[in-house]
Parts: sequence; C-alpha cells; structure tokens
Amino acid sequence: MNSKITPEHLDRGAVVYVRQSTITQVMEHTESQRAGAIGAVYCLEASRLARNGRDWHHLIDLCALVGTLVVDGDGVYDPRLVNDRLLLGLKGTMSEYELSLLRQRGLAARDSKAKRGELRFTLLPGYCWGETGRIEMDPDERVVSAIRMVFVKFRELGSARQVLL
Repeated sequence: MNSKITPEHLDRGAVVYVRQSTITQVMEHTESQRAGAIGAVYCLEASRLARNGRDWHHLIDLCALVGTLVVDGDGVYDPRLVNDRLLLGLKGTMSEYELSLLRQRGLAARDSKAKRGELRFTLLPGYCWGETGRIEMDPDERVVSAIRMVFVKFRELGSARQVLL
C-alpha cells in the first residue's frame, strides 16, 4: 500500500470520478459536495477531473483543505504536499494545453473541409444532403408538403407568430 494512504484516509469513503456535464447532473448527483467525508478521489487520469485551469486548481485547493487524496493510474497524490501539488499543477497545465491543441486542430480540419467544399453539418429538419453534396429538401413528400405549407401560411399571414398561432 502507498505510504501516503493513512489510516485516516482508509476510515473515510472513496469516490470514483464520473464527469458531470449537465446542470441536472450537478444538482442531482451531490456526492462531490461531501468532500470532508471523502478520503480519496479515484480517476483514470487526474488531469481530466476539470475542464479548465481555474476549476482544476479549485479542486486541488479543496482536496488540500479537507485532506483528500487524488489517485490516478500514475500514482497517489496528496495536494497538501508541495511536490504532489506541483505534479498535479503540471498535469492540469498539460491537460489544458492538450485541449487547446485539439481544439485548434479540429478548427483547422473544419476550415480545410470547408475550403474543399466537403464540410457537412447537421441540417434543419426537412432538409438533407443530396448525392451531389448540395442541400436539398427531404425526399419524403409529407415532410416537403408540411414545410411548403408553413411558407404559404407565412406569406398569407405576414408573421411567424401568426403562423405559430
């Protein structure tokens, strides 16, 4: 067993990290708010615990404040220890840099596809990509007639609100 894991940590609970993305998940899954009762946070890779540097350092500060360890595949980190805090800080900074690179590469790939005329994106209901790569109305005649009816009603009534009503 790792020497950083003390009997005090073992007396507490452990949390296996699952990223929460929506406000509903944050509101309904309140395990993260019980930090004082948690001895360790386990995750596959510590740097993935937060999406940006501010959140990452806030998490590390909170863990240090309540004496909670951070455990990932590379090791056991005690944010109260200066060397572990340095390693966790480096992991967070490298993760931020990596995310920035991935974002830049994704945008460059999108722009490159757009320049070649190959960029595809999700279309509004009632439209689809044709075989020639052009945007076309859905081949389903029921869909096409419903869309045409909306435009006819708009011309007739003069406003989108009236069409809705």
